[in-house]
Amino acid sequence: MAENTNRPQDQKAIAARHKMDSLKSLLTSPKFLAELQAVIPAHMKPEKLVKIALVAASRNPLLLQCSQASILKSLMVAGQLGLEPDGTLGSAYLVPYMNRKTGQYEAQLIPGYRGLIDLARRSGQIRNISARVVYEKDKFEVHFGTEDRIIHEPSWEENPGKLKAVYAVAWFKDGSFQAEFMTRAQVDAIRARSMASGSGPWASDYDEMARKTVVRRLCKYLPLSPELAAAVELDNLAESGGDQKAVIDAIDISFEGLEPDPEALEQDGGVLEAGQEAAPKTQAASMAEKVRAQVAAKSNGEPKAEGTQASIL
Repeated sequence: MAENTNRPQDQKAIAARHKMDSLKSLLTSPKFLAELQAVIPAHMKPEKLVKIALVAASRNPLLLQCSQASILKSLMVAGQLGLEPDGTLGSAYLVPYMNRKTGQYEAQLIPGYRGLIDLARRSGQIRNISARVVYEKDKFEVHFGTEDRIIHEPSWEENPGKLKAVYAVAWFKDGSFQAEFMTRAQVDAIRARSMASGSGPWASDYDEMARKTVVRRLCKYLPLSPELAAAVELDNLAESGGDQKAVIDAIDISFEGLEPDPEALEQDGGVLEAGQEAAPKTQAASMAEKVRAQVAAKSNGEPKAEGTQASIL
């Protein structure tokens, strides 16, 4: 008996498979793999990043509704920062956002707390950095003054209670340290301002996002590597609903030689808009230079671009 594909759910499943096949074709093309290989650190493999992106798309169908250009660019940025957006280890996430100006979903890269910690260590001045969650039954004391001190004794009960606070500590190579502490109410206030407060990692990985929030606040006291500065800026923009384009465009991606499926191009905006020419191929532009220019503009009192949020929460 022939398969009935007239039902709406069957048609949606076929459309989803078509989009997945189209995305897989683009991500696994020799052209894109070469672009990705040119920007990632030596310890990373482009094939693994592509596999991570495809798994993420299979787990979150809304990613398949995102423009393919936004997925490719977000993956390129993740590669240049040395982050794996698998969404499970706290390194980074690929999250679909609705662009209210275009009425279309776009993929955005959200660094996780482990990703921010890894990037902070690259400054060469930090010996170690950690972020911990405090539960209701834990013994926890915070002392501020001439000698800051944090005492945390975790409860080993099967149910330690609800999360009540988070803190992060960075130890510098000169023996000093810097700590940051936030109550759950403070974390929830940050969450409430997020454009993805009810979905994505805030809904599925609250503890990890709480850790990330306190690490991000700690970052304003740390020496910022160019990669960490870019990651914090990307995170601020994603949380506030701002446009990551100003930072992502620091990486110039050539789509020349990629051949998107015409039907997929019509359905989701494709890799290039109709009539748009591919940008000339260049090496991955220096994100460090872009971020330094943004920092210099802020210090000189220049207004930031509309739709962006530059401050570290």
